[in-house]
Amino acid sequence: MFIEKFVSEGLAHFSYIVGNDNDAFVVDPKRDVDSYIQIAKSNCCRIRFVFETHCNEDYLIGSLELERLTGCRIIHSDKLDFGYGEPSTENDTFDTGGMRVRVIETPGHSPESLSFVLYSSFGKIPFAVFTGDALFYGNVGRTDLIGREKTAEYASMLYDSVHGKLLTLGNGTIVYPAHGAGSACGGAMADIAISTIGYERATNLMLGLTREEFIERKRKKIFRYLLIF
Repeated sequence: MFIEKFVSEGLAHFSYIVGNDNDAFVVDPKRDVDSYIQIAKSNCCRIRFVFETHCNEDYLIGSLELERLTGCRIIHSDKLDFGYGEPSTENDTFDTGGMRVRVIETPGHSPESLSFVLYSSFGKIPFAVFTGDALFYGNVGRTDLIGREKTAEYASMLYDSVHGKLLTLGNGTIVYPAHGAGSACGGAMADIAISTIGYERATNLMLGLTREEFIERKRKKIFRYLLIF
């Protein structure tokens, strides 16, 4: 199995291609998709799926272009009318190339946010999780983008998503978020190359807060709204 991360400079956006046994999938692709296709070809893989963690506010996604060029399936949440692709919900699974991807709903940053849990060789122990904007390295996602009046409501959702779902995956699960340090989609993120659920549990200060403290921290945090949102 291979996992390759692509970084969109300026946006600190992360996207990924994952491949095994001649099949591959892409998570949250950027608009220029040639790099994914080249990596797939160099590994003798065909791109079978695109998984979208949420409706991104800060960049144009390349899902439809990948679908046009490769015939892949696009998977996203059923909580928003995307107008393309296939709606998915909690515990849906997708098998390809000896890999299994399980959907978990992780709302809070947005109502339609999903995370995708990767299992290798159809194993029962999670290998990695693509967390979108729910869990970052050293922080969590914004909860004010739906409207500042809903910040507390969405912060409560995000707390449940992180503690009730993501942190239950096991300490060894590798975390692959949709953004890194410098992104406007969250607070101060750790500028590290990789992390795990266990490392985030031990070092991410937002994860050590009670529900009440978490919501209050989110309520008081004022983010600037960028023109690209």
